[in-house]
Amino acid sequence: MASAHEHFSEQFQKWEMHGRGWQVFPQPVYPEPPFVPFTYHSMVETPAVDDGRRQTFLSSLARKLARPTPPPTPVEPEEEPEPTPLIRDSPVEMQASLPDKLDVSRETFEQFLLNLSLCREPLAFELLGTHQKLTAQFAAAASDAPLVRRQLAAFFPEAVFIPVESNLESAWNATTGDEMLAVEFGL
Repeated sequence: MASAHEHFSEQFQKWEMHGRGWQVFPQPVYPEPPFVPFTYHSMVETPAVDDGRRQTFLSSLARKLARPTPPPTPVEPEEEPEPTPLIRDSPVEMQASLPDKLDVSRETFEQFLLNLSLCREPLAFELLGTHQKLTAQFAAAASDAPLVRRQLAAFFPEAVFIPVESNLESAWNATTGDEMLAVEFGL
């Protein structure tokens, strides 16, 4: 039988897997999973087999006549809510052309990211590497693209952002090798 620490740690880990978005789904979903509060379930106590007492005739008779306590009803696991599907049009891609000596302070970049929180839909920063070059680009929903363009121009005036169409998809389809890699994570 698991210790109390192991029991409660396992419960928390199951809950955390859902809350941190570590699950993978076959279709696009909103990055933020539906909220599920953490409720822990007590350990099921097993009655002691030997309590150290010596049974007498009367005590064993009284125990048999007394009703046994019903076992605790097992707690059924709650059904996890399904994630909300993310249905949207093709994103608008903005490819970055950065100067050699670009130096952005931490505070500036932090403010840039805070301003991007005004976007209504998820936004992607993509690093696309092929055998020829490495490209950095942003991909945003068409409704959020003007906001992203303004923020990029305001915070990185020395950089140029060129609108492109299906750059990632084109590079993926043009790959002729046997090995491809995609890494995805959300913040």
